[in-house]
Amino acid sequence: MQLIDTKKEFFKNSLYEIIEKENLFYLIDNSNSSRIEIDETAVFILNNLPSSIENIYKFFQEKGIYVSLTLLEYYFYLFFKAGVISPTETENKKDRRKKKEEVICEYDRKISIVIVTYNGEKYIKELLSSIRNQTYKNYEVIIVDNNSWDKTLSIIDQEKTSFNNFKVIINHKNTHFAKGVNIGVKVSDSELVVILNQDIILDNKFLERIVFHYEKYKKREKIGGLVPLVMFMRQKNFINSVGNYISNKGWGSDNFIGCLNVGQLKEIKYVNSAPFSAIVLIKNAFDEVGNLDEHYGSYYEDTDWCFRAYMGGYKLLFVKDAIAYHDFSGAYTSIGKLEFVIKNRIYFSIKNLSGRIRLGFLKRYIKEDFINFLGLLKTKNKAWAVFPKAYLRIFYISPLLLKLFIFNRKKKEDIISFFDTQLPFVKCTNLANEPVINKEIIRGYYYFVNVKGENE
Repeated sequence: MQLIDTKKEFFKNSLYEIIEKENLFYLIDNSNSSRIEIDETAVFILNNLPSSIENIYKFFQEKGIYVSLTLLEYYFYLFFKAGVISPTETENKKDRRKKKEEVICEYDRKISIVIVTYNGEKYIKELLSSIRNQTYKNYEVIIVDNNSWDKTLSIIDQEKTSFNNFKVIINHKNTHFAKGVNIGVKVSDSELVVILNQDIILDNKFLERIVFHYEKYKKREKIGGLVPLVMFMRQKNFINSVGNYISNKGWGSDNFIGCLNVGQLKEIKYVNSAPFSAIVLIKNAFDEVGNLDEHYGSYYEDTDWCFRAYMGGYKLLFVKDAIAYHDFSGAYTSIGKLEFVIKNRIYFSIKNLSGRIRLGFLKRYIKEDFINFLGLLKTKNKAWAVFPKAYLRIFYISPLLLKLFIFNRKKKEDIISFFDTQLPFVKCTNLANEPVINKEIIRGYYYFVNVKGENE
């Protein structure tokens, strides 16, 4: 199958600039300073545009460098999907295909949208605008503010007048994400409850597609929630998450992070776990599974709820055409997040796992924390102080942890089933969670997935 016309001439998008930093190459999007890590082969290709794949292939041969035509075809196709390059003539086939795939939602089910805010002046106006522009109009907005001290509330006051059904609940201290969600869900009066971070923007057909797919599948399966396709906000062609992946070795990550959607998501129907940056919960399932555990505060509370839902027989339906855009890690500073993660992954392990599986998780976590603590202390990085602070928080809830450790009797086979039935883990980013397009990613991942060609 030909991915892309090898004779067609392509141009590099003028917004992108190639830079070299510490012996690595990056494509910088000058409109928002986001980066894509690339390699020398990609640099050679982009520096010789405008050109076709066949001409670039000849350039490599003239330089005495062997690069297969297939590999070049993948480079061009991925850069095309990423918006880095474009053909000389306007293509309309893609637009026609989208029109054929449009769903028309004939339902009028009310939806509740719960947004937890904290110092979100940078994001909240754009999020509310994306909700206001939804094609599906039967919804209520519930904002739970965690004692913001910036302009978040004044922006909300200005924006709420353009909505028909809008509630604002103000907490007088930062109760963190888990409790904020619980408060919002409690006052909602809809079967479908959309949970959103403040740093999210919704595609204008998000609600329409969620309702359509829920009505289609609600009687076939025991659905606990619907999981949208989450893309990076500043790099809208790259995936932020298709649910979560939780390794049986103790680490977790957003799945498919940094990948391009090239048709490989078509067969995905369910995920076992998903980030609550953007998710739709079924209220009856939420009531049965239980509230988000407020001991987490933020981070891991979503994984905990999904784990409990899985154990209760609920499924999370993946809706690939309901799209949200996320400013990844836009809510907390890295130091603030680190403290939550250190504490919460130990709490999650003690609460939800059992036997040797739990002991294995705890051993790896504590060893990793100790090594990281010593490394930061040695380099005089102030982040070292987060580790004793996090473990002090663990000590504060030690009576609860002891109780959970003793009385948690989850079956080993049920725990193993959660891990073993997950989607395979895919990551196309570097350590800074920036997308990567290079020969290793192409050969190690894109060669093996069901890639849709340009004209499909």
